[in-house]
Amino acid sequence: MDPQKRLTLISKHLLSRFPEIPISDTLTSYRKKTSFDSSSLRNLIYGGRSSIVEEMISYMMESQSLFDHYKETHLSIPEYRELILRQILATYGKILSNPSYNKDDINHIMAVLHGMNLYSQSFAARLMVHLILCFGMTELGHGTNVAALETTAVYDHKTRGFILNSPTSTSAKWWIGAMGKTADMAVIFAQLFVEGVNRGVHAFAVRIRNKTTHDPMPGVTVGDCGMKNGLNGIDNGFILFKDYFVPYDALLDRISHISNEGKFKSIIKNNEKRLGIMLLSLMGGRISCIGSTSISMHLSLTIAIRFSATRKQFSSTGVKDTESAVIEYQTQKYRIFPHLAKFFVFISSYHKVKSWALSLKQKILNDPENEEITEIHAILASMKPVGTWYANETIQACREACGGLAYSVYSQFARIRNDQDIQVTWEGDNHVLLQQTARFILKQFQKYFKGIRITVPTLSFMIPDSEKLKELKGSFSSLEDLENIDCLVSMLEYKFNYLLHEAIARIKENAGKYSEISQTWNNSQIFYLQELPKAYIEIFMINTLIEDQEKLDNSETKEMIKWFIQLYALEKIRKDLEIYMVRYLSYEQGKLIKDKIFELCDKIGNFAVDLIDAIAPPDFILSSILAMSDGQIYKHIISTIEKSPETYEKASFLKTINEMRTLAK
Repeated sequence: MDPQKRLTLISKHLLSRFPEIPISDTLTSYRKKTSFDSSSLRNLIYGGRSSIVEEMISYMMESQSLFDHYKETHLSIPEYRELILRQILATYGKILSNPSYNKDDINHIMAVLHGMNLYSQSFAARLMVHLILCFGMTELGHGTNVAALETTAVYDHKTRGFILNSPTSTSAKWWIGAMGKTADMAVIFAQLFVEGVNRGVHAFAVRIRNKTTHDPMPGVTVGDCGMKNGLNGIDNGFILFKDYFVPYDALLDRISHISNEGKFKSIIKNNEKRLGIMLLSLMGGRISCIGSTSISMHLSLTIAIRFSATRKQFSSTGVKDTESAVIEYQTQKYRIFPHLAKFFVFISSYHKVKSWALSLKQKILNDPENEEITEIHAILASMKPVGTWYANETIQACREACGGLAYSVYSQFARIRNDQDIQVTWEGDNHVLLQQTARFILKQFQKYFKGIRITVPTLSFMIPDSEKLKELKGSFSSLEDLENIDCLVSMLEYKFNYLLHEAIARIKENAGKYSEISQTWNNSQIFYLQELPKAYIEIFMINTLIEDQEKLDNSETKEMIKWFIQLYALEKIRKDLEIYMVRYLSYEQGKLIKDKIFELCDKIGNFAVDLIDAIAPPDFILSSILAMSDGQIYKHIISTIEKSPETYEKASFLKTINEMRTLAK
């Protein structure tokens, strides 16, 4: 558009064409209801590292020309990708060079990435890709089944190097972040052949583009995978190799190497076990996935709660000619608050596994088969699926709770949902990951029958004896009894053990039907082995929040977090009442659980706005027309829509409209 014309249109919009909007004091009235220690709550959400996150956010607020969700909405994909790179450049210059930032402190790195994620997953994910090169594992034909990757790296002893080839179309590396347009180096996973023998999948650091001209190297074909549902700030690409030579130093040889005599050597002889240990490198990716997932929940719940406290419809009290904020309605509370409980449980567990994994860094290098490493791997392999499903459920529930206005791109729900969606399939397909945790649990169960004591702390509640399990009964008889955290956790533990014995019975049944172990395993998944890891991680997560809640000093905040612990457990139990009703609970107890859920939702409703205020990012970061901290939703909706020069323009396709009118005659 002509610059002068654009300026004229914008100047016209400086004065709204809408009638003046009365100032709403609804959020203010909710804020007057309660008060509590926001610092302890922020420390819980940000893992005690809120200062570096706030510094990151403050910086982005100062750089408004680069960080502006409204402008990003209207950019082409190439423009958006360039903007993301400029944001990264600015971050390097302002934050990563700041004296208060310690590049050797992984907690600082994670905190800054968390701050970036609050603004945009595209921004944070693109920076992570930049820091680790591009990660060439996934192929067009194989994603989850890494052992079956088709790219080959054949060792040539004469040149002391490797020849890389993509022998089939499906061997093309696919969806590789930064490969489409940006990266000149990549870590490539390929089947290593030495003296004609396949030694399994190994990783190679490979130059893919000329550093000076940015042209693909001879023997390398690279391309862009095109537009995606979300995260379009990242240029995902594909790559093919044709007799491409790389020197020996390209092999990442911490576990395996080739001697000067051309013989393959490895500290781990078994190909499958070696690959499993190599894939421990994905642990960091899964932790980052969990962290960014918690942010998607955080942002969605912030928008939904603020909107619900501001939006008025009908009357919840029956008083004529008055309307009530929709947060007063039981239906709205139940649509949102159980998801808020899931968020608190999940974010608390994220900080725990992050710290735990960092403490094991040296142990992973020295003793990758250690039981503690196996345990945290099992936790991440179930926490990532459960958490990413939580997030998708939460985003959709919050979007629906905000009604039709949430369908606007300026509500930010579309961005949050589309960017989050990939989390359920990258860093491991959710359903396949759950099988890894199921195997871990069953191996621990087998120890009992071999006379070996189960020493894994997160499985201390396992009941291998099915007869003992049958003796257990729900021990509550009133709403007050359901405030007992031990009572609630014991019910979740019962569900785990029930599912454990049901899964084992299913496996035994299928073992008589099928000749292959793999068939028995694959046909014991739905309703059995897939549910067992979910029950396991629920217990781990709720216990983590219980630990954090007990450490809180402020009694009011401590009590409120207890409500979320109760609500999380009770909602999980309610959803699985079919299991409990077999022999553990009565109909009357099931009704008490439902009544307690509604009671807790009412309690949380009084605190919800203050709670969200305490943990919400600044308006500039959230950038939702439905959830600005001043509560003036209609003002922000109108001003945002009127900001567009096209709002009051005639249709550019007026000629086609006239043709349609002619046709209608």
